[in-house]
Amino acid sequence: MATIEELLIDFYIYPMILIGLLGVALGVDRILKKREEESRVLQVLSFFGGLILLALPILMVLYIDVEGVYSNYTLLLMFLTGLSLNARPFEKMPAAFTIVTLLGIIAFIGVLQFRKTSSSAGDIPIEIILIAIGVIMAVLFIMTFIAEQALDAFLFILGWGFLVLVFSLLSIAQAVAILVTDNRYGLLSFFGLG
Repeated sequence: MATIEELLIDFYIYPMILIGLLGVALGVDRILKKREEESRVLQVLSFFGGLILLALPILMVLYIDVEGVYSNYTLLLMFLTGLSLNARPFEKMPAAFTIVTLLGIIAFIGVLQFRKTSSSAGDIPIEIILIAIGVIMAVLFIMTFIAEQALDAFLFILGWGFLVLVFSLLSIAQAVAILVTDNRYGLLSFFGLG
């Protein structure tokens, strides 16, 4: 049975091509249609394809120990393509609320675990600690909300049909170039850079 490393080495190029083709279709759809008329099927498929392209570079870095299998350029291109495919769904997620809620839950669980062993932290009652956590969460929410506005603008630009199309075409070209040249640098090898 093949290991995760062997599967990644042998097959990482094919998701780049398939998801790249999906991205080309989505990019053309976004260019030709108004936002509310875009294909829902393409949006859903592209979302999952984008998640795969966001996860694949992480898996490759974690599991591939063999030198010379991929280039950093390929990982970056996969990440950018995946991010551009998911830019609009990520833009809709309330990041500030999600992040602060998650941090608040983690802090609350931590305090509850601490409370099982003690009713105070030194001279500080647990209630004061919980109030301090609430204040910190409120400040974090405000800071994250401001950062979210900047992130939304970035994701809006990254989700433009033209950029989705360009990144997807580059992913396909990179994967095909790696297959044809058997060189991990793909497109860059044609320019003498790899």
